[in-house]
Order: sequence, then structure tokens, then C-alpha cells
Amino acid sequence: IETISLCNNASRIVIASDHESVSIWDRSSESEEFKLFQKITKDTSGNFDIRSCYATLDGKTILAGSCNGFVHVWKEDPDTKHFALQQEWMAHYLDCWSSTLSYDKNWIVSGSFDKEIKLWRRDSSDQEFKLFQSIGSHTCAIGAIALSSDEMMIASGGNGSIFKVWNRVGEFGLALVQELI
Repeated sequence: IETISLCNNASRIVIASDHESVSIWDRSSESEEFKLFQKITKDTSGNFDIRSCYATLDGKTILAGSCNGFVHVWKEDPDTKHFALQQEWMAHYLDCWSSTLSYDKNWIVSGSFDKEIKLWRRDSSDQEFKLFQSIGSHTCAIGAIALSSDEMMIASGGNGSIFKVWNRVGEFGLALVQELI
């Protein structure tokens, strides 16, 4: 298992494993036990070695980053409750080990072994995520990204025990606040 994401009401767990799958486990209101609900096992790029996954608090959107640099977004179909691929794209030229989605689901922040943080904004015309800003300021691979609940701060961590704190500037630009070791 590479990463686990737990939804707000603890009724859904999303797990990414090195067995090239994302597993969605659900728990009904009548039971305390989780049961495998859906397993996602492939993408159109032909490589599905998922390294990070993130489920929104409502459990209706799943975001994942993979070893081929792709970012994948799945949304729950309101009728079937199964997840369908909404969008996937080559976000980084090396492994995407961390990604997160804003609470309003309009921004994605991703970090990679290419030492870059990338901000992706959902385009209101076609609902696709498009590159908004790329920041290549880490000297080592980025393995962790976190976005504050008010979306005003990002923390990024890389190899070598260095982490950086960024403040939002303007619509969603970033300015480095502090680098810590």
C-alpha cells in the first residue's frame, strides 16, 4: 500500500497500492465493516503505478498521481455511485508522488520527483484542469504536498528533510514564506 485517504464521515476509504490499482472501500450505515466497492486498475497511458491518492471529504472525487507523471481525476456517478475517469494528463515528466485537491474542487496542487510544484485550475468553460503555475524551487524530489483548508497556504516537502511553506498571492499565485530543515 502506497497511500490511504479517508473521507470525512468515515464511510469510504481509498487505497492506492503498488499492485497498480486504486481500491474504494465503502461502509454502509447499517454495518461497521468496510467492503470493497470498486477497483480501478488501468488508465489510458498504459501505466498505472499510483503513488498518491486523495479523496475529497464528501468522497465523491478521487485524485491520484502516478509514477509516469500523470495525474488522474475520477468522479462518482450520482446514479450508479461508481467512479468514472473525468480527466488524466501528463502533469510532470517524473513520478508524481503527491497531489491534493482544494475543497471547492477547482484547484489541484501536485509535487514530483522533477522538483516542481504545479498548480492546476479547473477551466470554467470545459471543466478540465489546466496548468496555472509551475514552481521549480526544490533542490530535491517533492514527496509531500498539503493545502490548508482556507486554501491560503501550501506546504511542500522533499528529500533531504527540507520543507517549504508558501502563501497564496492574488488569485492563486504562490510566494515562499519559509524554508525549514
